[in-house]
Formats: sequence, structure tokens, C-alpha cells
Amino acid sequence: MLGVLAGGLLTIGACTGGTRSLAGPERPPPGQGDTSPSLIGEWQVSYMIAGEGFQQFYTDTWRFDATGDCRFHQTIRRPLPESTVTRQRDCSWSTANGRVSLHFLDTGQRMDVEYSHPGGDTSRLIFDGTSYLRIR
Repeated sequence: MLGVLAGGLLTIGACTGGTRSLAGPERPPPGQGDTSPSLIGEWQVSYMIAGEGFQQFYTDTWRFDATGDCRFHQTIRRPLPESTVTRQRDCSWSTANGRVSLHFLDTGQRMDVEYSHPGGDTSRLIFDGTSYLRIR
């Protein structure tokens, strides 16, 4: 498997079989406090997953509002046959100890996700092991 991340674009060339990971987890340094205001805004990552005769382009966007509302939006584009699929999930969120607690409104599902800003750079977000760039 080959993965390249440049300017928020992750390209994956998948091998047959096995487990695939878009990025390894990155944890905040010990003693670093949560700064939930640093999550407020929109975060995006784009990547491609390809295999033998198979190619899909993804754009994942998370929006975290100061009100505690959030939204996940994903666009998947397939060139052959040409199609575009989008999905959106509304949620609420809160933070504690380097984790975001998400509550999805459509299913009631709850999920805790690790997050950090590598090197304190609030224009980048490591969220659930994937590197996002701030777009707003």
C-alpha cells in the first residue's frame, strides 16, 4: 500500500487483502490541556483509494460549531462508472482530555475520538488518526 499526504490530499494505492489505515494515531504531548475552541470551524481531508480496476475519490469535512453542534459531510466520486455519492450526519460534540465526544442525531450513536493539533498548529487537526486541514 502506498500513501502520500501533501497539502491535505492523501493518496492511497491499495494492495490486495490486508488492513488499510489512512494515518497512524498522533497523540497530544503529556500535560497538554484541551482547548475545545481550537476545534471550532471546518476541517477537510481529500484522498483517493484505488485497487485493481477500482478508484474512488473522497472528501471528508467536519464542522464544529461553538454551540456544540457538528456535521460530518462526505463526498465520494467514482470515475467509472461516473457517479457521485454524498452523505451527511448531524451531531453534537464536547471535549475532555484530548478526546471529542460525538453524539449522532440520526442514530443516537455515541463515539469518543482522539484529537490533537500537531506541534500546536491550530490549522491542522489529527482527528481519529486522520490529518485534516482547517478550511474555515
